[in-house]
Amino acid sequence: MRYRRRRPDEWRDVVVISVILIAFGVAALFPLLWMVSTSLKPSGSIYQYPPQFIPKQPSLAAYGTLFRQPDFPNWFKNSVIVTSLTVVLNLLVSAAAGYAFAKTRFPGRQFLFVLILATLMIPSFSVLIPLFTMIVKWSMVNTYWALVLPQVASPVGIFLLKQYTETLPDELINAAWIDGAGTFRVFFTIIIPLVTPALAAAAIFAFLNSWNSFFWPLVATTATRMRTLPVGLAVFQGQYRSEWALICAGSFMTLVPALALYIALQRYFVQGIAMTGLKG
Repeated sequence: MRYRRRRPDEWRDVVVISVILIAFGVAALFPLLWMVSTSLKPSGSIYQYPPQFIPKQPSLAAYGTLFRQPDFPNWFKNSVIVTSLTVVLNLLVSAAAGYAFAKTRFPGRQFLFVLILATLMIPSFSVLIPLFTMIVKWSMVNTYWALVLPQVASPVGIFLLKQYTETLPDELINAAWIDGAGTFRVFFTIIIPLVTPALAAAAIFAFLNSWNSFFWPLVATTATRMRTLPVGLAVFQGQYRSEWALICAGSFMTLVPALALYIALQRYFVQGIAMTGLKG
């Protein structure tokens, strides 16, 4: 196979684009690397001037102190439970709604879909008081359901699943109906396996939104035992003194599960995002 030789101006464009991408990559990674660096510094060298990017004497003392905190395992457990329930229910609702909007016909379908997308323009803080009033009336304060239910329906997830489901051939679904399959069987045995890439993309969005959520868990929980990781780590930041090494160590430990999930689902995530724009 013969390869075409690049012209000098093409090499110049490649070099310029590569330099720009590398610069943006370094700028994006620098805060993360600085966080890791701070978590490995002894307490006395964090405020040293000029600051050291690479610690001369790296230490894991902050991580040891973090894991010795009596409430840290409970905060981690709460985050895992809340996020797991949120992702599972979110995917189920998004897939069902996406299937309904993409493959069924009912009055007001398009208007309802546009109305759901319009909720993306509503600031989350504007519904804070109604949500809190509801969980108080339903006696759900300091419960997992108070943290999960407000995040079950996601406009982004519904949009992704609706757009992806539209790319599936109608003949496949019609054949299942002719064979006697009911609505639930079509949904769980045909639709769900075929929309896996879109589910992976929606799962990452739902995971990040729930795992990193701070303000709503802060409002919906008053007991220390019900705190999630982002809320619990805020304890280390005080008015007069902040444990920056502990905060950075905890932030890094919070980042690891999200990074692992993205790496595991990266192939499906890219495919799911790309396929949602094929048919509108």
